[in-house]
Amino acid sequence: MNLSSHDSRRYIRLRWLWLIALFPLWELIRRSFGVNPLLMPPLAEIFREFVHGITGGKLAARWLLSMALVSGGLAAGTVLAMILVLISGTGRAASSCLSLISSLMHPLPGLAILPLVILWFGTGTDAVMFIIIHAVLWPIFVNLESGVRSLAPAWEIYARILNLGPWKAFIHISLPGSFPHLISGLRTGWARSWRAFIAAEMVFGAVGALGGLGWQIFESRVMMDTAALYSALLVVMLTGMAMEELILARWENKVRRKWGELQT
Repeated sequence: MNLSSHDSRRYIRLRWLWLIALFPLWELIRRSFGVNPLLMPPLAEIFREFVHGITGGKLAARWLLSMALVSGGLAAGTVLAMILVLISGTGRAASSCLSLISSLMHPLPGLAILPLVILWFGTGTDAVMFIIIHAVLWPIFVNLESGVRSLAPAWEIYARILNLGPWKAFIHISLPGSFPHLISGLRTGWARSWRAFIAAEMVFGAVGALGGLGWQIFESRVMMDTAALYSALLVVMLTGMAMEELILARWENKVRRKWGELQT
């Protein structure tokens, strides 16, 4: 959906208004149908747990740990994707091989390889990082390779004239020219890595001494503290939406406007 800058801002504001409207709807459903508070706690209890978790530091610390791990996996996956795209450009054999691997691995959910990851890395931080990188690597590789292949042949001739090596040509020509595709891959990779981390931690257990948001959800479920459970889910959803709407989507739109792909 191609929107102008003004229409895009209105669209985002409307989405946040719909989010706000869901809160009174929650309370209306809970009271109208007499839902057990254990299943649907009052909003006041959820927000109280949310504020207590933030001010008390526990929820905030787990959020920071989660963001640090996902950001680290996103950075590592991006670098690996760049290396694979560079290798893919060395010849038809390398390109066909990596294309096959990508086709096999891209649709494979991280949870599907959990048994193998446990055998290889155990259940610690290394295993969680592997799941995050797997979730990030393939969408970024596919988008970035598509962007590099869509560049005009004149850019390749330009790199030859300047006697640029493969890595310098990629950094100075291919990467800037395919930057919109890279950001699209980052948006997909972020969403997949955020989901993968939460799910992996619920399976593997706490990462580090305190654990992240996935462990908060698992721990709250075990203790039947549904108010804390919903507050953690609220943090997960708001973080994902904020990263998508306020950072990555704006960054992508800004780059695409610069490239002339969107109206201002």
